[in-house]
Amino acid sequence: MTNTAERDNSRDSSTEQVRPQGRVDRRVVKTQAAIHRALEELVCEKPPHRITVAEITRRANIHRKTFYLHYNSVDELFREELESMEQDYADTIDAIPPTMTIADINRVFFDFATRQGPLFEQLVVSPEYRHYAERFFHMNLVHNRARHNPYAHLSREEQNTINTFLVAGTLDMYRQWIAGGKTMPLDELITLSTQLLSHGAARFRE
Repeated sequence: MTNTAERDNSRDSSTEQVRPQGRVDRRVVKTQAAIHRALEELVCEKPPHRITVAEITRRANIHRKTFYLHYNSVDELFREELESMEQDYADTIDAIPPTMTIADINRVFFDFATRQGPLFEQLVVSPEYRHYAERFFHMNLVHNRARHNPYAHLSREEQNTINTFLVAGTLDMYRQWIAGGKTMPLDELITLSTQLLSHGAARFRE
């Protein structure tokens, strides 16, 4: 990036702001989109501790000062990305009745996961990003149980065990599907995983 480009970006960034009456400056939207694209690319290339503001601004072709007009740190950018995913998932799950079945929830998850793209895959599959995935799924579990808790009649310990089984089982099947190159058709994966979560593996034994 040339010094001229840096000066231009710096000058332009100083005028980025939210317009009156809730209208957003299109330059703000464009800049934030570039920052998020840069983050997605970098997540797919390197572990979180190696993603820096300098890397993001270089990839997004913006000045460092411009980044700090929008975010205080890379961690804040990650939080916004996760919150956006969490809201997207919440909106999706809220579209089905609160008394949703395991089959309903399982289909919503896999449909949601497959439309998120490589960033979500990396967050869930890579051990280096596992803590981000754990936060995402914890928040979604809290949201689901607030809507409807079919295990409310059980003890807290029993509920925790069931929830751990459902979440961990779903996640591991998704991770295995990604690691295997997604060779199983999605509908078959959803059907099989639903059967396993609902009835276990005993029915498949010869």
